[in-house]
Amino acid sequence: PYIAQIQNHYDMIRANVQIIVKEENRAELLEVLNVLATNSRIEAGCLAYDVYENVSTEEKLFIFETWENEEFLKMHQQTSHYVSKSPQLRKLALDVKVEKFSY
Repeated sequence: PYIAQIQNHYDMIRANVQIIVKEENRAELLEVLNVLATNSRIEAGCLAYDVYENVSTEEKLFIFETWENEEFLKMHQQTSHYVSKSPQLRKLALDVKVEKFSY
């Protein structure tokens, strides 16, 4: 099948992160996300790192990340900005859901 052919030729990683946040933590969480996005975009292997706000409800935020491969994603998770800001993100959020895809 076509999907199997794609998986044999590409190993890019897409991470979709859904964040639920209380209104009182929203501004601080957006600052944390800005630091993560600004620093992540200049990392080797980062093809995209975008933060979106849901237009229907202010409690939902999203991060859509694309990495050249799993190794670059793992290196990203060792960076100082990820190590310092990821726990802050989780502390400010009510819930964080991560879906990871390869293509």
